[in-house]
Amino acid sequence: MPEYPRIVPCGDAAVLVEFGDAIDAELNERVIALDHALEQEGIPGVVECVPTYRSLLVHVDPLKVEHQKLIPELRRLAREARP
Repeated sequence: MPEYPRIVPCGDAAVLVEFGDAIDAELNERVIALDHALEQEGIPGVVECVPTYRSLLVHVDPLKVEHQKLIPELRRLAREARP
């Protein structure tokens, strides 16, 4: 069984942050909270975020941020962000 939040690189220009595997209002609130936290944080290289019911797709500029630096930051924000 996967541990959540799960962070999955999607090529070199995006990262997917999954909070679960179902359509659920509580999961969606966590997605929205992370989306807002990323907006507030202003991480260089984050271009756009696309929320879904259970995940957040984070589009990045690979010339400005590397996955190995971004993923720990996403993990921290996902833990700290509250609806």
